[in-house]
Amino acid sequence: MKAKWLWPALLVVLVACGGSTRVGTFRPDRVLTFGDETSAITADGRKWTVNGLGSTGAIDCRANLNWTQYLTLSFGLPFAQCNPDNLPVSSINYAAPGAKVADVALQIDQQFAAGGFDRNDLVTILAGTNDILEQYAQLATLGEAAITATLEARAGVLASQVNRVGLAGGKVLIATVPDLSYAPFARAEQAADPSIDRIGLLRRLVVRFNLQLRLGLINDGTMIGLVQADEFVQSRIRFPAQLGFVNVADAACAVALPDCTTATLVPNANGNTWLWASPTELGAGGHFQLGQFADSRARNNPFQE
Repeated sequence: MKAKWLWPALLVVLVACGGSTRVGTFRPDRVLTFGDETSAITADGRKWTVNGLGSTGAIDCRANLNWTQYLTLSFGLPFAQCNPDNLPVSSINYAAPGAKVADVALQIDQQFAAGGFDRNDLVTILAGTNDILEQYAQLATLGEAAITATLEARAGVLASQVNRVGLAGGKVLIATVPDLSYAPFARAEQAADPSIDRIGLLRRLVVRFNLQLRLGLINDGTMIGLVQADEFVQSRIRFPAQLGFVNVADAACAVALPDCTTATLVPNANGNTWLWASPTELGAGGHFQLGQFADSRARNNPFQE
């Protein structure tokens, strides 16, 4: 499972977001990416996962692609942050570490100010993890009902931004928040304070956020496609060996992201076969497979020309 500079095999077709019939394979002229660190790439090509190394021992941005990078390269539309072959660049990555829903709305505002969206734009959006973690940290002072209400409101805002982009012409792939209740973070939180069901709480927060997000989308399939990252994680937890993973419980990286590489892993870890790179971020294998999901979704969704 090597995430190199390649044309991916289309292995999985996700369930369509709406009920329309696909009229042809969608091929974008550029990819515009919005969101948090899961989608971000630094100016020197590092990602928030297990970065691959080249023959000199330096980070090779073409190895261990993140999910959006995989998607752009499958269409031959690289980001400027990783373009060693000096291909023409039209794709733009606005994603930033720590971004929450409000930040993503500002990212989208930037693109509207820079010219907006058209019918040949493929747009990826993934946000909400940092909102959930922020609200989870306020449980003791605010209580579950209050933080849940805040997260549902933010999910509604995110849905409105997705619709806004779609109505402006962009073809949007919106990813749900990965199920953090299975992440190493959740297990560590539960071990540190077993007085309450923290894993169950995180699961409920993720479910409520994703449900409100999905309810707010214009759900006809012609301008929005759904990448179910929550179910993606759940399936790998339930069937790890069948889906190429040997460890779905622990974080592979011994250093903080985005500085983690294949040379800075905990003993016996493998970035391709361990699902998690950090307490909350996917490893290289997880990104590779999520990129395959997104690529298949982009090619098979009934986007209108």
